[in-house]
Amino acid sequence: MSKFSQILSESLRRNPLVGILLSVILFFSAQMLLVGLIAPMVGIPFGINSEQIIDILSGNLEGIPHSFTFFRLIQFLNQVVVWGLPAVLMASLLGPVETVLVLGAPRPRWLPLLAVVTMIASVPLVQWLYLPAEALQFPESLAWLEEMLKEQEEISEKALMGMFRQEGAGILVLNLAVFALMPAICEEFFFRGYLLSHARSSWGVHVSVWLVAALFSLVHFQALGFFSRMILGGFLGYFVVYGNSIWASVAAHFAFNGTAILAQVFAPVTEAGTPIEATPEQQRPIWYLALLSAMATAWLLTRYQQVASSPQSDPSV
Repeated sequence: MSKFSQILSESLRRNPLVGILLSVILFFSAQMLLVGLIAPMVGIPFGINSEQIIDILSGNLEGIPHSFTFFRLIQFLNQVVVWGLPAVLMASLLGPVETVLVLGAPRPRWLPLLAVVTMIASVPLVQWLYLPAEALQFPESLAWLEEMLKEQEEISEKALMGMFRQEGAGILVLNLAVFALMPAICEEFFFRGYLLSHARSSWGVHVSVWLVAALFSLVHFQALGFFSRMILGGFLGYFVVYGNSIWASVAAHFAFNGTAILAQVFAPVTEAGTPIEATPEQQRPIWYLALLSAMATAWLLTRYQQVASSPQSDPSV
């Protein structure tokens, strides 16, 4: 290890804020690298120019040849460059990568299945916490920002819906791999692996879980879904803390994303084949269904903790 790496490693161990600051720098640097260099290089064989790249990355995919293929490829590279590689790099500065990223096998082996069941039970609660558009009210001086955020969320949602509704089993598997499996692995390695392990050393379990959950939600840049994604991130954090393995949270994250994709694929359509768009009131579960979801999730999470901490789960037994 070089002298610089040693100094950086010692700084990280002494103060988790250094790690968070460095993570922010890495995030924006990786985004600049992706947009400024990688995306234009990937666009060359597809004949996609710089203006079209900006449109595609903004969610405007219509009318651009090969835009769906290009977008999937960029999303794949985004996960690797922005989250996956930085997670391994930062973990290597803190200690053995396998230890920092909590890569050990779950015990018992079926623990990820319990995490998946818990995550699916939480879906109505997470959906209920997703704010309706009218809840996003900025001061009049920031009305332009409010309109921009709402418009961007609508564009992104329509772009993904069009992509997920492409027909064919191969397309479905590809979408699940790019939009469900890759985020589950790379984002969990970064947030619940490196960042949570780093924060826990100074701030304890619960503060660290919810701080990382808030950062996880924040970097998705969806104002209406901030609280719902933060709750989701909190559950994922406890899967790792209680189970002492990243693979339970990876499985749960994949199940949540995969369920959302399948819901789009099999959503009802009109006779013309266009999707029937639900109103915000129809999309949001009834409050008592969210309450039942919260109760079921709390019970399952408690059960998860009990199973993970049982003597049978101890590898030394």
